Amino acid sequence: ERVTPFCPLASRCGGCQWQAVSYSEQLRWKQAIVEESLRRISGIDDAEIEPCLPSPIDRGYRTSVRYPAAVTGKGVVFGYYGRRSHNIIDIDNCPVACDRINSIASNVIELFAEHYPGIHIRELSIHASQNHPSSVIGITTFENSDLTAPAKRMLESIPGLAGIRYLPSPSHHVRNYGKSYRYERIGEKRFRISERSFFQVNAAQTEKLTGLVSEMLDIESSDIIVDGYGGVGLFSLSAAPLDTSIHLYDLSRTAVKDSLYNAREMGFTAFTAHEKDTHAAVHTIGHADLLILDPPRQGLGRETVEAASVFGARAIVYVSCNPTTLARDIKMFSETGYSIERVVPIDMFPHTFHIETVVKLRRM
Repeated sequence: ERVTPFCPLASRCGGCQWQAVSYSEQLRWKQAIVEESLRRISGIDDAEIEPCLPSPIDRGYRTSVRYPAAVTGKGVVFGYYGRRSHNIIDIDNCPVACDRINSIASNVIELFAEHYPGIHIRELSIHASQNHPSSVIGITTFENSDLTAPAKRMLESIPGLAGIRYLPSPSHHVRNYGKSYRYERIGEKRFRISERSFFQVNAAQTEKLTGLVSEMLDIESSDIIVDGYGGVGLFSLSAAPLDTSIHLYDLSRTAVKDSLYNAREMGFTAFTAHEKDTHAAVHTIGHADLLILDPPRQGLGRETVEAASVFGARAIVYVSCNPTTLARDIKMFSETGYSIERVVPIDMFPHTFHIETVVKLRRM
């Protein structure tokens, strides 16, 4: 199953780790890793792990990148960190990033090199929507610089660029040029996403992901839903009817604002969003019929698992990006009265070792 990597930097760059493995074998290994994690950490031997859902596209899928920069003897280089190092691999074109990401990166790097060599960029982040013409970028510099002129040129010359978020390192005072958000369309829903709000980076596969979450939720008309780590409302707003009672929780202020905007624009009539930890929801709501949990890589932990279990929800849909913390949390959920009903790995990050998994837990 060994293949020749399609990227000439694959052996040095830390962005992709599995390019030397055929895509079908990558999917098989991702399924096996989820199964092994559940068996070893959760002690669950009888759960059926469904085949890993392949991405509709396995190249040009990334709609967000973050490129650190460094000043070298050859000038400023931008790219990903090298494998097991903080050495920056200079990247002209990333084959797993979408075309608009590569185009924007080239335009920005060329502009600063030719016209503003005195402004030293420390990090460049680019978020370019796949199903909408808008994009936003974030720029961090080593020193406090006046970005007014280059920002004006970028907004005028880069097609679809909606805004620039500028953060000079010494001051930590954010400056925005243009709009602070972009839009992305997933299925029939359009989401506003601020530059600092989390959103899935594989838009084509996100439609499959939201469909899977919706299928597992199996929402009834009178249900109360808690959307934990809800971000801009991707899962709950994609799955629920417009009159569903939804309570979203997230620590990101920009994501909470985006979710409120998205719910209002879509016509939801009973949607609330809170800038709080998910485990704080139990003190506010007291009961929920369904829970959606999409935590970061560190997972939930005992405090949040126990708080989530207090809701007495008939089902929990847990979206995880880390099989080991998922397995740990599932073991704790089993101790509070929940059992696995369905486990589906879904490949959001082809050619990398990262694995997304969607699990449905049913109250016993």
